[in-house]
Amino acid sequence: MTNRVVEKQKQVVDQTKKYFMPKWLLYLAIAPLILGIFFRFANLDTKVYWGDETITSLRISGYSFVNVERQSFEGKIIDLEDLNAYQYPNSEKNSIDTVTGLAAEEPQHPPLYFILARWWVQLFGDSVAVTRSVSAVISLFAFPCIYFLCLELFGSPIVGWVAIALIAVSPLHVLYAQEARSSILWIVTILLSSWTLLRAMRLKTPLNWGIYTATMTLGMYTIIASGLVAIAHGIYVIVNENFKLTKNVKAYLISLIGIIILFLPWVFAVLNNASAADETTSWSKQPVALIPLIRTWILNLSKAFIDFDYNFKQRDLLLYAAILAVILLETYAIYFLCRHTKKQTWLLILTLILTTALAWVIPDLTMGGIRSSIVRYFMPCYVGIQIAVAYLLTTQMLSESTKTWQRKLWQLVTIVILSGSILSCAIASPSIAWWNKYNDYDLIEAAKIIDRTQRPLIVWGNNLFPPFHLARYLEPKTKLRSLDANINELSNDCDRFSDIFILSSRTVKTFLEQNPDYKIEQAYKWQHSIDPVFMAETRLWKLTKTG
Repeated sequence: MTNRVVEKQKQVVDQTKKYFMPKWLLYLAIAPLILGIFFRFANLDTKVYWGDETITSLRISGYSFVNVERQSFEGKIIDLEDLNAYQYPNSEKNSIDTVTGLAAEEPQHPPLYFILARWWVQLFGDSVAVTRSVSAVISLFAFPCIYFLCLELFGSPIVGWVAIALIAVSPLHVLYAQEARSSILWIVTILLSSWTLLRAMRLKTPLNWGIYTATMTLGMYTIIASGLVAIAHGIYVIVNENFKLTKNVKAYLISLIGIIILFLPWVFAVLNNASAADETTSWSKQPVALIPLIRTWILNLSKAFIDFDYNFKQRDLLLYAAILAVILLETYAIYFLCRHTKKQTWLLILTLILTTALAWVIPDLTMGGIRSSIVRYFMPCYVGIQIAVAYLLTTQMLSESTKTWQRKLWQLVTIVILSGSILSCAIASPSIAWWNKYNDYDLIEAAKIIDRTQRPLIVWGNNLFPPFHLARYLEPKTKLRSLDANINELSNDCDRFSDIFILSSRTVKTFLEQNPDYKIEQAYKWQHSIDPVFMAETRLWKLTKTG
């Protein structure tokens, strides 16, 4: 038998292996998939419904900040029922009100997710579990999307199955699948648009390029940062075509024009209300030292595979070692991908990762800010990293070019990675709060202090957002009021209520200066290091009369 025949037979065997999955590996993929689905729907109603989620509910209801201010924030005392009315759909408002409210007050948030959530809540009810379940259901679409994307990238369903297993129990995916925000829908659109791009480039038909245009437009109407994904796709197409004006480059440019035209209505909304967008995102521009920022990047990189809600004040060497091990694995996976696959494969992953990372890191390094510390801004990076790791693990576990002990070692690495992810999800699942709740991490404990009093009144100033998040956990006996315009009425309130709780000490500064017989004392304080950059803090103040 000639060498040519032997080589040909070897190629046939290798090709066959790409399409037949060992049973043990199939079981290894299916078990995490089942667990991942369970974790997505478990305890949806027990976790803290935090500030951003209450804003989602406000948008679902069709009301806007202006509506609430005009109707309830005039300094009058209101019941919890009055405030909570703005958290649920009603016959007075419709989907158009949802869109117009976002366009006027939060144009940085396109309306697709909020419209889907509104329709979902109208169909199935407005409980916390139902409101969050729309994200949980949407997250399931990531499984077929990443499978078909891996099939286009590697021509191997086995890599697709391993990728499904990794994202099924990824603590990052599960965490955002249980939150009533648009991050999980963005993940799905990233995977979907990347898959349809590769398919369009391969088939080169107007229909498939039209499908890509549609999926990329869905991404734009989910998160404006999808523009970074479109840019990554553009770089990929142009570089892959060797900077020549080929049929694929022309088709991409036509698709890009179509995406821009379809997204123009929201572009106008952003331009017309740029000041509102700037005001509601100003918190991300606060300056921070470089070292804490770098430490946060390191911590966040590991959250795709392990997440134990780490308090950075602690000094757990084992956890530090686990974080470092995950980052080394991710780094090697990207190197391995670039070293062992064709340019048209590794280039897409690399452009998704680098385009997104540089877009957030460079502004923070040059102008200051904490944008690059926000996990949800980096979803394209996480998706790319997880696909690279899936390819590495699959190749090393099954390759006959490596020794048996090496294959066994990589099988063990795969089991350890999946076990770490499953353990992370198992710990987070029964918890009422996790790091993604930020300042509302300990919200329920603050509510318990208020509920222990007889006739409590909660006061907030117009410099704060209404306490929708806190109101959900208070007993009906609690009353509320916005007081900046009627600060002197606090003296009357002290006679009418057993306890007055202040959500901001600045709210009563003027009152205390004019009324020395009163003082405020801290009723509750909680701090938690979400990461080296962000210190989550909950403070509740109490107004008392000294004389």
